[in-house]
Amino acid sequence: MRLAALVRFFMKHRGRHSDIDEALGRYDPTAVLDLDHPLLRGDVRRLYVLQRELQRTCLTSTLLNVPAGPRAAFVLTEILGLPFEQAAQTFTSVEAARTNYQRSLRELEAYLAPMCEHINPRNGCHCSRRLAGALERGFVGWTERSDLTDDSPLESQGHRNVCDLFASLPAPP
Repeated sequence: MRLAALVRFFMKHRGRHSDIDEALGRYDPTAVLDLDHPLLRGDVRRLYVLQRELQRTCLTSTLLNVPAGPRAAFVLTEILGLPFEQAAQTFTSVEAARTNYQRSLRELEAYLAPMCEHINPRNGCHCSRRLAGALERGFVGWTERSDLTDDSPLESQGHRNVCDLFASLPAPP
C-alpha cells in the first residue's frame, strides 16, 4: 500500500519544477498569505496542512533532481526500508546499491544542508515564509484530503540529517 501511494505521488510530481528555487520564490519571499486565502477558508489548521504539503513537495522535488540510480537506491532503502541486499536486485550488486545510496546522500545533503530549516533551523528557507510564493507559482496546492489532523504549526525540529528528514514525512495522501 505504501509503495502504491509512493508511486502515485512520484508520478504526480514527475517533471515539475526542476528549478526548486524558482518554484518556491526563494529570491522573493515577500508574498503574504493570510487566513482569507481561498485555500485557508479562515481556518489556521488548513495553513498547517499546506505547510506540511510544501515540505513534502519540496523534498520530493529535491529527490527528483537526484540522478536516477542514486534516487532509486535512496527510495528503496530509506523510503521503502529495504535492506541493501534486496535493493541490490535493482542494481548489479550490493556494492552498486551502496555506492548509489551514498551518492544520493551526498546530492541531497549538498542541496538541503545550506538552505533547509529542517536540516538547520538557522538556514534561510522556512516553509512558513515560502508558502505564499509556492501557492502563487503552483508548486503546492490543497491535497486530496478531508481531515485536518496536522493542526499545529510546522516547525523545524533542530538539526537533522537527510535520512531523518525524509523519514519524518507522513505517507502521501
